[in-house]
Amino acid sequence: MENSSGDQAIVELLISIYKVIPNDVKYDDLGNLITLDISDKGLTQVPAELGQLRSLQELYLFGNQLREVPAELGQLRSLQELYLAGNQLREVPAELGQLRSLQELYLSGNQLTGIPTELGQLRGLQELYLSGNQLREVPTELGQLRDLHMLDLSGNQLREVPAELGQLRDLHMLDLSGNQLREVPAELGQLSRLEKLYLAGNQLREVPAELGQLRGLQELYLSGNQLREVPTELGQLRDLQELDLSGNQLTGIPTELGQLCGLQDLYLAGNQLREVPAELGQLRDLHMLDLSGNQLREVPAELGQLSRLHAFCIEDNDQLLTPPSEIVSQGTIAILTFLQRMWRESPGH
Repeated sequence: MENSSGDQAIVELLISIYKVIPNDVKYDDLGNLITLDISDKGLTQVPAELGQLRSLQELYLFGNQLREVPAELGQLRSLQELYLAGNQLREVPAELGQLRSLQELYLSGNQLTGIPTELGQLRGLQELYLSGNQLREVPTELGQLRDLHMLDLSGNQLREVPAELGQLRDLHMLDLSGNQLREVPAELGQLSRLEKLYLAGNQLREVPAELGQLRGLQELYLSGNQLREVPTELGQLRDLQELDLSGNQLTGIPTELGQLCGLQDLYLAGNQLREVPAELGQLRDLHMLDLSGNQLREVPAELGQLSRLHAFCIEDNDQLLTPPSEIVSQGTIAILTFLQRMWRESPGH
């Protein structure tokens, strides 16, 4: 069937006026344009006429040199995916909040200092990517995006995030890493479907005990902060598989971490630990344990029970006596063998 003349005319406009040959165009059975890919074309502007593509479902504009996009894009009522990452945008038009069919919005790698509150009207939005901008705050209205599954705010200049993010009950992934956060709201503990929480590279001195309520959490990254302690409630995260606490100021960790029966990777490098609890020996599914760069004098014999361990890092503990340096230098198998022997020879075993 012949292409819709209006849609075809807009494609021809791109070719004749903007000297752009699209990477991809797709039409439906009625001849309406449903996919338009003009990414990586060096564009500094796009025509407002794109807003007339009423059947368009996917629009790819990433990797150009756009400093703005026309407000008319808000007329694309059928649009489901909008890719604007990797441009030079300093703002996006409030009219994007009218895209009621939108499910995925990619705005990463721009120069945004703020986003319009109207984005909170995108009730069907499932994925929102805002990483690598210059955001100093995010509007509380984002808490209205009840269908949101993925929210990436990493690599910005955020000093705080609104408590309303705790209303995103369908959220599976939240990335707040690489900001300037000094605290995170306790309401994040209400994100009952959250599986991945990234808080690395901030200025956190503590994390709320309510994070222990995230019973479906599988990955928790807290590296590169200023934590002096972590709440005992983290021991309630029974589905947790990866826990990264490296590069903080921890002098100890709670014994309750030994209750994380599904944990596979535990990173504790670069802290100020003087001891680790024997209860870590209960983590029978552990594959990776990194205790390097601390102030340990000894490692408890109970860690010899970690028979599934593939990597056991305890280098750069200058005061370490047990196991001795000649055992440490031989690697994971030698360390485990040494600790197992200690465990078997300990009283009561």
